[in-house]
Amino acid sequence: MKDHLKICVYAICKNESKFIDRWVDSLKDEADCVVVLDTGSTDDSVEKLQSYAPFVTVKQYDYFKELGYFRFDKARNDSLKLVPFDADICAVFDLDQVPRKGWADIVRKKFQEGFKEVRGYIIDHHPDTGVELNRWNSRNVHPNSSHWFWTKIIHEGIEFYKKDSDSMENSVVFCEDFVIDHFPDEKKDRTLYKKLLEYATKEYPKDPYYGIYLGIELSRRYSKEDAANAFRRCLKECDFKDDKDIQYQCYINLGVITNDHEESLDCLLKAKALGYKTRRLYKALADTYENLERYDDAINTLYEAIDTVQNYSGDWKDDKMYFGGYMEDRLSLIYYYHKNDYLKAIECCSQALSKSGNDPRIINNLKFYYDKYLESLVKKGTE
Repeated sequence: MKDHLKICVYAICKNESKFIDRWVDSLKDEADCVVVLDTGSTDDSVEKLQSYAPFVTVKQYDYFKELGYFRFDKARNDSLKLVPFDADICAVFDLDQVPRKGWADIVRKKFQEGFKEVRGYIIDHHPDTGVELNRWNSRNVHPNSSHWFWTKIIHEGIEFYKKDSDSMENSVVFCEDFVIDHFPDEKKDRTLYKKLLEYATKEYPKDPYYGIYLGIELSRRYSKEDAANAFRRCLKECDFKDDKDIQYQCYINLGVITNDHEESLDCLLKAKALGYKTRRLYKALADTYENLERYDDAINTLYEAIDTVQNYSGDWKDDKMYFGGYMEDRLSLIYYYHKNDYLKAIECCSQALSKSGNDPRIINNLKFYYDKYLESLVKKGTE
């Protein structure tokens, strides 16, 4: 194998001007070259990318103008065709993604060891605060080969196709130190995204991935009732093919978004029956029990979360915010407001405080509970 494996980063772009400088900076001194397919920018994205030549090469193709339609898989495959023939490794990073320093050394080393695909983490961050929201396993690095294709009109994925004895078995490696930070632009126009999801659910009505992502998109930016209906349709009509992850995601999303508390409980218990134990699920269950005024069940669920899931795994199915005293804080609120148990409220709030890093709100809550407890003692003494 060659001493230096050439890495080419490829990407698609449309109106990403504000991300370009940071993105290119994360690729300089790491990759050997960058190719970008611009799909119809109306800002100065193309000019800004061209200013980084010859490191960055840009080609323009407006799919709506030339073809009358747009598909993410087609655009990805067209951008992959721009990779020079002498590149050994392909890496695809969207312009709102920032691979952490040293990523190229990690990738080259693993390819030198014989691996053909390197995976790591994509970490979603709040665009304003930078706080970590979720993390996902990445599929961003693969060999420069004609056997790799992007599939799916939206929420596209890279796949390996070859009919002979060659395969990817035992050739994929996961590296925890290969991290890509993602800072999504929440102000970006999502109209096309929604339309493509709606089109995809009609073209592939049995595919649960399209159904669930349509539901998520509707729940975040449009109608929550339409989102609930999308999740219901997905659970009723889609073929999950024993994919418990996506089935779990559909159940928990419907369980959280529906206004019907009984439907919520049914969905969340079905998600739990699939074998998942996450604090996100326990929190949603506790919320539903509280809405149904089943306070003992809510309390038991929160204690089960504390005992069963003690540390945040970083898995996309869970949520970091539900650690660090969150469950103990919820317990203190239920004990105070629904059980009138001041001592248990104080006990749980103290535990929450010890895990939260002295959160000012929890400090105030603890003082409040303690004052109420003292008032109750005074009241008892005067009776």
